[in-house]
Amino acid sequence: MGMSVRRKRRRTLELLVGVSVYRAWTQMLAGLAPDGRSHRLATLVAGFLHHATNVAHEHDESGARADAVRCSILLAAESQDPEELLDEVRDLLRQLFADAGIASERVSARGESYEILEAAAHEYIHWYDMPWE
Repeated sequence: MGMSVRRKRRRTLELLVGVSVYRAWTQMLAGLAPDGRSHRLATLVAGFLHHATNVAHEHDESGARADAVRCSILLAAESQDPEELLDEVRDLLRQLFADAGIASERVSARGESYEILEAAAHEYIHWYDMPWE
């Protein structure tokens, strides 16, 4: 008797934004991340999240997994705290980096570990801020 192996279905932003957009995002990250400055990559990822938020507001997705992703994005969009935002979408963003074949974790020149996702959450929350006004 063979054992049935059940694959865990992953949550991914692809369920919300579609295959072509998601593929473009992973290609962009794969091409830019190796030499990219973390604060610039964080802004790029924050832009991806804003696009996903717009899609979540515009479309009523069907399917339980797509609905779960949509719900997470909409809950994250309401947050003004980077940690709360990441609680909703960290797995989605880590999967985005994994699908691009790159790590979201880095080490600073001082030897301190950090994750680009933390800066991306901050950029997302402060996207419309204009401190000069």
